[in-house]
Amino acid sequence: MASYFRNSVKSAIGITPVKVLDVASPSRATVIGLSLTNLTEGTIQINVQIEVPVSPSGTVTGYYCKNILIPPNTSLRLVNGGEKLILAENNKLYISSDTAASIDALISYVEIV
Repeated sequence: MASYFRNSVKSAIGITPVKVLDVASPSRATVIGLSLTNLTEGTIQINVQIEVPVSPSGTVTGYYCKNILIPPNTSLRLVNGGEKLILAENNKLYISSDTAASIDALISYVEIV
């Protein structure tokens, strides 16, 4: 198995959930860093969701975190300090906010092929 260290950067995420990581088949991914930055002058609420296939034709989506407050012009590290988030093949990671164009997201992960 080969392992590749990668980053995914998404800017100006808003109200509509944005797919920030999509693990293609037959790969797996280990998220080793997830940092979200509030770009606004006000406090925002963020959501991080994971979509997992449950059958050939269906998926289920669950919250990794829901309605977390980020103060103005600050960053929140959701995965750090040795914590890891394991994503199997065909899993997807989504981020959204309660405010338009309010979040920059940086995801560091190891892709295992």
